[in-house]
Amino acid sequence: MYTRRGPREFVLRTVSHNVQSLRQKEAIELVIEYMRSRKVDAYCMQETWKGGTGVYCNKGFTIIYVNEDGVCRGGVGIVLSPAATRAWDATGTLQGGAALQTNNRGELSAILIALEILAEEIAEGDRPVVIGTDSAYSIQMAGDCGRKARARGWKSSRRKKLKNVDLIKILLDWRAAYGDWFRFVHIYSHTGKKDPRSIGNHGADRLAVRAAKMSRSERASSVSVDIQGPKSSRR
Repeated sequence: MYTRRGPREFVLRTVSHNVQSLRQKEAIELVIEYMRSRKVDAYCMQETWKGGTGVYCNKGFTIIYVNEDGVCRGGVGIVLSPAATRAWDATGTLQGGAALQTNNRGELSAILIALEILAEEIAEGDRPVVIGTDSAYSIQMAGDCGRKARARGWKSSRRKKLKNVDLIKILLDWRAAYGDWFRFVHIYSHTGKKDPRSIGNHGADRLAVRAAKMSRSERASSVSVDIQGPKSSRR
């Protein structure tokens, strides 16, 4: 899971290790137990000595290995924690299909996916989870603006039909379930600053631009992301 280093920062824990063979079943069990005890998100392995290429799951962890050597020498692999696996699964085409995609839907969907990935920490952590976004619209929809629109029958302040209601409903469900156990910090985009949030925001923007330039066939082959609401609550 994500380890907090201060009130507004997350650290992704990774480990790189020469495992000296995964041929015995107990070897991967030891890796998983280590990841659980040390709260490691990604465990990078060398010298797996496991032939071929494959992906499989064990107790919520995803194990990926690659070895093109015919006699199974060498080989590399990676083990993803359940949280990292959910983040990996979340990559793909957003809910609603390409015809409905807009910038605001992308921003709302990214926040909802982050909430799902961090659900365990939001439910059990000792301080609120902070999510950074450059979308003032999404922050407003998660608060009073969203609640007021709902009270108006999903109409804007100008009494026009509200867009993205399906996603806003789920966002408000998360707020109702967890209250102030998650909050947002607004990140100003395209500033060129070198702080971690600005760098992360710039990286997300580059990925969005790259996705927008994908061909129709590339989009058709993407995995569809199903946005989920909260499965528990905490107030």
